[in-house]
Amino acid sequence: MRRWHRELGLPVGLLYVAHRLLLAVSRGRARIVPYRLFAQPIGAGRYETVRNDPATEVRSVDRNTPVVGAFPRSREVNEKRFSEGHECWVALVKGEFAGHIWLARDRYVEDEVRCEYTWPSEPSCVWDFDVYVEPRFRMGRTMGRLWKGVDSALQGQNVLWSLSRISMFNPASSAAHASLAAVEIGRAIFIVLWSAQLAVSSIRPYASLTFSTGKGVPRLRLTAPPHPAGPRRAKAGAERSDR
Repeated sequence: MRRWHRELGLPVGLLYVAHRLLLAVSRGRARIVPYRLFAQPIGAGRYETVRNDPATEVRSVDRNTPVVGAFPRSREVNEKRFSEGHECWVALVKGEFAGHIWLARDRYVEDEVRCEYTWPSEPSCVWDFDVYVEPRFRMGRTMGRLWKGVDSALQGQNVLWSLSRISMFNPASSAAHASLAAVEIGRAIFIVLWSAQLAVSSIRPYASLTFSTGKGVPRLRLTAPPHPAGPRRAKAGAERSDR
């Protein structure tokens, strides 16, 4: 009891207790899914201290790249993501798969609850999801090198922000995002009761109640904050994209 109170704080800790109770009494058919929504600045110099490693390669892949067979997700999941137009960047250490980051360009349909995230075309943003590093590489700097490569590529494409969601029940991940200058831009809590879902968020439409996957899925339109590099960075990106 003291541990969840210390790590999550009282409000989120109580949510976690309610979530565990719902899971138990419903045999997994009811749960609470709370998210913090973050915007991480691209090109803000957060990875300058991460040293390059000649044995590590970071690059984008497609469905036909052999390394996709080493991904931790099923072939069906990977194929669905590529079919939806999502991009995948991988880290290879001596040619061995070490981790990946998936990116969505214009919208992202949540895979845990019924929700769709969208964002305006300006400033230029992406959505990052399923950030994964193989267990044997988690003690080194593979994650930092993977993000450094993705950050550099996105900066070259004039992207200013990478958006994402983090479970409120995962304070370590929220702290990691904060260390990268990520800014919290909203919150959303989903209460799933069998086929019904109640969504409450700090972003329009603020509240919704749905009963099936095909109708009334809430669409949260996210807005990025001012870039920490200032308006000059944003203006430069806009000018390059207009050429």
